Amino acid sequence: MIVGFIDEYRQVRGVGSICRALCEHGIQIAPRTYRKARRRPPSERDITDAYLTNALLDAQDAPEAVYGRRKMTRWLRRQGHEVALCTVDRIMRELACPA
Repeated sequence: MIVGFIDEYRQVRGVGSICRALCEHGIQIAPRTYRKARRRPPSERDITDAYLTNALLDAQDAPEAVYGRRKMTRWLRRQGHEVALCTVDRIMRELACPA
C-alpha cells in the first residue's frame, strides 16, 4: 500500500523526499526498502490468495454464494483448491462476504 502511494507520487517528488515526509507522519520507510519492495516478486501466499479470490468472485452468481465460511471451504476443496478454513475466512472477510 505504501509502495503504491510512493509509485503514484515519485514522478512529482523524489522517493527520498516522499519517504522523509512519510517518516514525519509516523510511517517509516527507507528509499532502499521501497526500491527493494518494487523488485520483489509476489509471494506464494499472494498468488494463492488471488486464485481463491477469483474463485469466490466467480461463485457470486451461483447458488453457492450464500454459503458460509465452512461450507465455502468444503465447496472450494471439491473444486480442487487446497485451502484451509482460516484462509477462506480471511479472504471472505477482506471481500466483505456475508456469513
